[in-house]
Amino acid sequence: MSEETLVAHCSPVLAGLKTANMFNVECSDTFPHEIGLFLGYPPKDVKGFIEEGPRCAKCTGCWQVYGDEEKALKTFERYRKCTEVYCAQVSCGKSLERLTVKEKAN
Repeated sequence: MSEETLVAHCSPVLAGLKTANMFNVECSDTFPHEIGLFLGYPPKDVKGFIEEGPRCAKCTGCWQVYGDEEKALKTFERYRKCTEVYCAQVSCGKSLERLTVKEKAN
């Protein structure tokens, strides 16, 4: 997998805005909907998807929103802007190591 592909799909994780990310690759395995909790989706949205399904979502972005739509839209925009900035940096030659935000030790 190229650095460009990784950055295009995982910039918010590299920047420390999200705990994890997933993107599609060809495989036959399915994932439980609760994986959304691991990916940092709000619990109300994960529960809403499990109970209501995709047709009842208030909006769809990085995930399907059933709870706080305004907060989710702001988060989606932060992730979009982060990805835009990271993709531009990679195209200018910045390395993945330089783009990865490291957690500070306590």
